[in-house]
Amino acid sequence: MTGRKRFKVEAADALASLQDGLSRHVTPCQRAPKLWTDGTAEDAVLAAEMCQRCPVLRECGDYAKAARERWHVWGGKDRDCLRTGGGAMSGNGGMSA
Repeated sequence: MTGRKRFKVEAADALASLQDGLSRHVTPCQRAPKLWTDGTAEDAVLAAEMCQRCPVLRECGDYAKAARERWHVWGGKDRDCLRTGGGAMSGNGGMSA
């Protein structure tokens, strides 16, 4: 299997797992989606903190990694910060490697 095809399969599998979890749980991002996608840097910190209590945190992070998500908050991490070299948001709002 080529690298590109493997990437697509891994991302599709991770997405299916995430969708399954989202169908069984109400998550913080379902309640206030703009914090995760359209908010300010402060909103991203709050979103990352709220993710820590999410029942699909692992699945979300696995999907983001497999799909190479580069924007917004996924799996408790601000992908914008990761993309620009800022690190992941920690639960206390600070930056961690």
